Amino acid sequence: MTWGYGVFIPPPSTSDPALIAALAQVTGLARIDAQMILASHLPRRVFTSRTASEGADRVRSLRAAGFDGFVVSFDALARARPPQVQAASFTPEGLAFEPAGAFQPGELRLLIHGEFLSGFDIQRTVTTYSRGFSGFGHHETQETTHDRSSSAEQFLHLYGTTHDKVFELRPQRFNFRCLGNDFSLTASQNVKTFIQRLHTLSPDLRYDDTLLRFPPVLDDQVVSDRVAGGDPIRLEVVQHKLGNETGAIRASFLLALSILRG
Repeated sequence: MTWGYGVFIPPPSTSDPALIAALAQVTGLARIDAQMILASHLPRRVFTSRTASEGADRVRSLRAAGFDGFVVSFDALARARPPQVQAASFTPEGLAFEPAGAFQPGELRLLIHGEFLSGFDIQRTVTTYSRGFSGFGHHETQETTHDRSSSAEQFLHLYGTTHDKVFELRPQRFNFRCLGNDFSLTASQNVKTFIQRLHTLSPDLRYDDTLLRFPPVLDDQVVSDRVAGGDPIRLEVVQHKLGNETGAIRASFLLALSILRG
């Protein structure tokens, strides 16, 4: 049977030595690992389990030690992908999205504001071979260059009463005409006004910008690798695709689950 569940703890408000020692004791982790987990701004996994019931047992042991653990299936985490919305309208019945989706007044509970990072890194290595004056042996020189590009795109994840109801809004691709006379020519001002409207619609709405202040690290994926030529000159080109979108979406899912389950 494979590992099917993770047991996570939300970020604590403090990570004093006593808390570090308690986490190390209940999990069996080294103190340095426990310290790193407690220093995180995001929910962190402290156990893996094969079944939900085994995960629930782990949660009970964590709570007995003073940690508010929760269980997540790896399948649900892998499938986390909020549907994107392109436009909205505010009505007496609440908030309606295009192409689909809606929140009634008071139903919207959590707004997670974050940033997707992406880019490419193209590495070129030129190797030159030259023979010695006597014709024997050879000398090899290498020169490596990088061409890098990067971009950032903000996102809003709008959650209902549970983490299962969520929509993704990307300001650069969203039509903010729903703001009417408050519509601005700048995306940043439209986002600010839109968030204010959401608070009016749902006064108890919680706002979390952890993923804006601390975007998840970039994943590095080799998308192409080729070699051309040989003696006397060989060119190697490796193209890396960089991005944190998958990590940011999963981090949003974990944050929402941590916040909304209480």
